Amino acid sequence: MAKLDELPMLTPVAVPADNGNFSLVLGGPLYQLYLRTRLARPPLDLLSRRVIGLSLISWFPLLVLSVLGGRALGGVAVPFLRDVEPHTRFLVALPLLIMAEVFVHDRIGSIVRQFLSRGIIVPEDQPRFDALIASTMRLRNSMVLEVVLVVLVYTLAHWVWKQQLSLALGSWYTVRKGAATQLTMAGYWYAFISLPVLRFIVFRWYFRLFLWYRFLWKVARLPLHLKLFHPDRAGGLGFLSGSVIAFAPVLLAHTVFLAGFIGDRIWHTGATLPSFKMEIVGAMLFLMLLVLAPLGFRNPPYKGTSDGRARIWHPGESLRRRFPQQVDRRGRPGIRTSTRHKRHSIVGRLGRRLQRGQRNAHSAIRQENNLASSDHPSCALATPHVDNHSAGANGRSAHKTRVLIEAQPCEVQVTPITSAE
Repeated sequence: MAKLDELPMLTPVAVPADNGNFSLVLGGPLYQLYLRTRLARPPLDLLSRRVIGLSLISWFPLLVLSVLGGRALGGVAVPFLRDVEPHTRFLVALPLLIMAEVFVHDRIGSIVRQFLSRGIIVPEDQPRFDALIASTMRLRNSMVLEVVLVVLVYTLAHWVWKQQLSLALGSWYTVRKGAATQLTMAGYWYAFISLPVLRFIVFRWYFRLFLWYRFLWKVARLPLHLKLFHPDRAGGLGFLSGSVIAFAPVLLAHTVFLAGFIGDRIWHTGATLPSFKMEIVGAMLFLMLLVLAPLGFRNPPYKGTSDGRARIWHPGESLRRRFPQQVDRRGRPGIRTSTRHKRHSIVGRLGRRLQRGQRNAHSAIRQENNLASSDHPSCALATPHVDNHSAGANGRSAHKTRVLIEAQPCEVQVTPITSAE
């Protein structure tokens, strides 16, 4: 048993201070602008200032210019105060996108720290993990990428809005002169200040989601030490599902965009809600993929090694230290694992990866057991019986695991020792 006690244990490690600074939002030129204009105080304090300030910059001038132009309550087919879209965009969706920064900063940082605190990234792989975090932070702080976003806002996004998304009716931001359409003063502010601010923040969120995708993709390529029988049924990676909740305000803001777009068409053009069913279904699928796609990133299967090292922890790690032999219900050494899934993703489906490591590890167990049996041939040692049932009703797999410990009594011959007087 001495050799078995020397097998390495996967123990959680302390989280260093630099990994506690992982954030998708604390960086970039816009964040530096927040700090310089005192719209933010490190890390993300003064949230109300940012919400009120950006909403006023985007919405309040539209109200003032529409009133001055006589287009706030009437005078055109779609006056400003009866146009649903600008109010939902700048008074509901924009504040949600700004508040989401605090939400994502708090939750995503804690999710990343759990890779270390749960022992999924072990000390020998921590330098690679730290380098991945540093690479992500450098991309987050890139000024070039945010300049590219500004260019997209004023070119491609403006063209799409002008051709496809603006109302064809006479409204508070356009004036029709024959076949041509000209922007009003409120329209110029709307097209070149308000909408670009909103689009830039939306595109910036897409860029942050890309950083999160890239980070998880790179992490999936690291040698993760997963736990097959973890209670979360995801190998110990169930905490990653918290990222869906973290990005919930961003998803809610997109639904507000869609509601404002549909509401305007129903109110002012006589459209009906069923006519937008394809747009609604498409938006729901897009939003689901937006946050669920990175959870399906697969890491490559681990190759078997001559020393029997496995990258996945399972209960046999502790049983091998407590008992000299493990057998399945057919009496063969080793733990039989079966799974209905043939593919492996970052959130689970781990069964096939154990087989090579288990065979090599149990060969060492058999050697130790042979030594123990030769020393005490009349003593049947305690044997854990790990029974994995994979056959369920109608041929469907149902994974159930039972551990039975069968111990037989030892026959010990005691020879009394008498002292001669």
